[in-house]
Amino acid sequence: LAAGCKALGIESKLVPDIALGVSAGIGLQGDVCGLITGASMAISLAVAARQTDYLKKRNLVWQHTGKFYKNFAARHGCVECRKLSGLDLTTPEGMAALKDHVKKDTCGKVVDAAARMLAGTLQEIAKAE
Repeated sequence: LAAGCKALGIESKLVPDIALGVSAGIGLQGDVCGLITGASMAISLAVAARQTDYLKKRNLVWQHTGKFYKNFAARHGCVECRKLSGLDLTTPEGMAALKDHVKKDTCGKVVDAAARMLAGTLQEIAKAE
C-alpha cells in the first residue's frame, strides 16, 4: 500500500497504519499475503481517482485486483503468507525465523516483485483514461 500510495502521490500518516492488520496473512494467520491486500487497496485508490461512477469503478477495481491476484499466484505458486514464507508466524519459532532471515531473504524478494507488478498495474490504470 505504501509503495502504491507513493506512486499515486498520496501522502498520509495513516497509510502505513491502516494496512498493519493485513500483514503476515491477516494478523499473523498466514492467509493471503499482505502484499496482495495492500496492492488491492492501492489499485482501488488509483481507480477511484479516475472514475466516479460506482459500478464502473467497482468493475474496474475487480478487474485489476483479480488480474494482480492471478499474476501474483502464477509468479509465486501461491498467495498464502505461510506457504510463501514457510513459517507459522503464530509460534515463537516462526517469528524468530522471520526476524532472523526470512523477512530479508524471502519476503524482501516477494515485496520487490509485487512492487514491480503493482507499478505495472498502476501504469495500466493511468493509460486507460
